[in-house]
Amino acid sequence: MFNDNFQDAISKAGDYLGRHYSTYVEEVKDLKRKGDVNKLEHLLYKLVEATEAQDMVSNYGVAPWYYEELAKYFRKKKDYQSEVAILTRYSIHQLNRRPCTKTPILLKRLERAKELLAKTIKIIRN
Repeated sequence: MFNDNFQDAISKAGDYLGRHYSTYVEEVKDLKRKGDVNKLEHLLYKLVEATEAQDMVSNYGVAPWYYEELAKYFRKKKDYQSEVAILTRYSIHQLNRRPCTKTPILLKRLERAKELLAKTIKIIRN
């Protein structure tokens, strides 16, 4: 009984609009294909919030794919500040956790985004 209630609480914590965040992958891909960037960005942020909410209950860690998709979206827009912000948010959630296979990739991407942001700031100042 307790275990079922706990698993139900974990699952519900990861919900967005009554569905678990993991069920939105095809919708994200479809929005990318259609180029519906406003809906894509909004949905990805909501899914990041859902994976973080589930992590608060379960302490299993966050799902990196949603952060990575937002980072790719921001890189494509050359919005390096937002890319750094979302990847930093991911890295904070991964502190003191056993890294998943995506963690080194996303941390490397974070360093590159910081370099690109610094170059952009330097160009603006000159």
